Amino acid sequence: MDLKKEVEKNIQQIFKQASSLVKTGIYKELTEISRENYQANPVYSSTSITCLVVEYKKYEIEFARGSISTEDRKILIPLKGLSVIFQVGNLIEIDETEYTIKNVSIDPTGTLSTCQARK
Repeated sequence: MDLKKEVEKNIQQIFKQASSLVKTGIYKELTEISRENYQANPVYSSTSITCLVVEYKKYEIEFARGSISTEDRKILIPLKGLSVIFQVGNLIEIDETEYTIKNVSIDPTGTLSTCQARK
């Protein structure tokens, strides 16, 4: 059995079961060209994403000792079919709300990215 395929299948099932909570968003990656002159004219490349947006639990915020705010959201993004690498400082736009990525983790199989994002 291929573990990655099994995890991808489970993620698809979870997203299907939670379909009312699933959002379509846009990942906005600051381009290399604009990194040199960010203040004057930021330029982003955009990639459409499917994601779940959830609030952090109280215990997660307390355990993080200040690195997670109550306004932060956990954005779960299946990586199958995506060729982008989510990076701290880039943006995710969902329902006309723009979030800045503060932290990124990827599960051990490389199938799901979890972004800590702040409005």
